[in-house]
Amino acid sequence: MQHKLALFFIVIFRRKSFPFVECWYDEGEVNKMLLNEQKLSMLNHVIDLAEIRQREYDSEDHSISTSDIEGILKILKSDDNKKFREIEKKMFDYLMSLTFDDVKFIQTVMYIGRDESFDEDISAEQLYDEKFNSLSWQSQEIESNMIIEKMPLADYLRRGIELIKSKQFQ
Repeated sequence: MQHKLALFFIVIFRRKSFPFVECWYDEGEVNKMLLNEQKLSMLNHVIDLAEIRQREYDSEDHSISTSDIEGILKILKSDDNKKFREIEKKMFDYLMSLTFDDVKFIQTVMYIGRDESFDEDISAEQLYDEKFNSLSWQSQEIESNMIIEKMPLADYLRRGIELIKSKQFQ
């Protein structure tokens, strides 16, 4: 743990204070800090829940009209909708059981995976930092809801993980 903490401070200190100094840290170690086992486990759990939700949504009857009150009430009372909402509640409860920093991490990876364009010449850490700093953070509840409302959430998270893994420190 102390090694990783010291490595983190060396990376930050080097980048902020002496950008001209050669890399004197193990780049693979730093990349593992961005996507370590615990963070991958969190992401994979959210992906699993998002996939279950997507399967439930795909199995629902989408032929019911939502242009009138009767159609909306029929959807809201349907067993399919109840299952869908139960899964969303599980997702929300899981996100709320994490720290706010963990939720921010998941949301940042989600947006990395959602966005189609990024600079080819930046490292995974720079990509993450740029996306993280571009987001305006509210409360954990609001950010959790913003994650949950994305129907292609599993795809976004998978792509975000792939992008971060593929962009070794340069």
